[in-house]
Amino acid sequence: MQQLLVFALRDPAGSWVHLARALRAEGVVQARVVTLEHDPQCGWPTDIAEVFDGGQELAHLVDHADGFCLVDLQPEEVTLFGGRVAARIERGDVRVAMQIDSTRNELRARALARTAAHRGWPLVCSRPGLAGTAGVETLAPFLPLTRAPWLPQPPGTRARARRHQAMVFASALGPLRDDAELEGWVDAAEALAASNPGVRVEVLCARAHGIVAARRRRASLSLVGGGLGRTALESLAQGVPVVTTMTPPEHAAWSLLAGAPPPVHEPASLPQLLAALHPAADPDLRLRAWALRAAAPQRWFDAVTRWMAPHAAHRAA
Repeated sequence: MQQLLVFALRDPAGSWVHLARALRAEGVVQARVVTLEHDPQCGWPTDIAEVFDGGQELAHLVDHADGFCLVDLQPEEVTLFGGRVAARIERGDVRVAMQIDSTRNELRARALARTAAHRGWPLVCSRPGLAGTAGVETLAPFLPLTRAPWLPQPPGTRARARRHQAMVFASALGPLRDDAELEGWVDAAEALAASNPGVRVEVLCARAHGIVAARRRRASLSLVGGGLGRTALESLAQGVPVVTTMTPPEHAAWSLLAGAPPPVHEPASLPQLLAALHPAADPDLRLRAWALRAAAPQRWFDAVTRWMAPHAAHRAA
């Protein structure tokens, strides 16, 4: 089986780690992931985030991989082992692909796109909406949506909860004050909940991803800042309605991926949404169906297969 070595600046929610496991399980490619800026506080799963054996395993992978994928990185930014990664790329004896993932900087995205175009490398973007600007293929972030905690709560289980309140949930990687938009929505939801004893607002900040995802799974409504990204996709896959804002390019990109408009709500509809919440209501499986269409894993398997095809010509110029 061919070997693919992924160098990611960061790996939000462990998307590439989960994808690498799926690629290995499906026999598509033997994929391994190197995370350069791992934050243990996030609790994202990692493959190779630290080197414990003097770097022997990683050095072997660098020297013998059939393909590299650079995620939010330029080739010269991967400086491991004295530039051996860049040296292999320049020799042209390894296939190379690039991905725009966690960067929200359009200038940075354009720079990555220029590098890929100049060198003839495949380029994908897992931030729908930005891909239209950069002119690259769009793929939804990979998540193992068929496993817990991305599964909806089983029907009827919310009725057995001790609290007879509907939960409005929000989360942030850092202090909530760092996201003024989301903080405003939380304030508005708390003001509405103050006059509605059947609703409570819960916010988790700087907590491990697994804890956040498991808690959000029990929510009746999810407030998500930053548009429709991984967090909103996870919420929809759990059957939890989402409140967020979207740009027209973002809306168009997600509509194309799923074959239907994103089923999200505008912040202006918060009063009506909170008034209609019921603590025992089951997850909305229509939301999950949309998320599964938007994030179909076969698209990633097909993309990696194309990258590693023997006839693929990836210039090192």
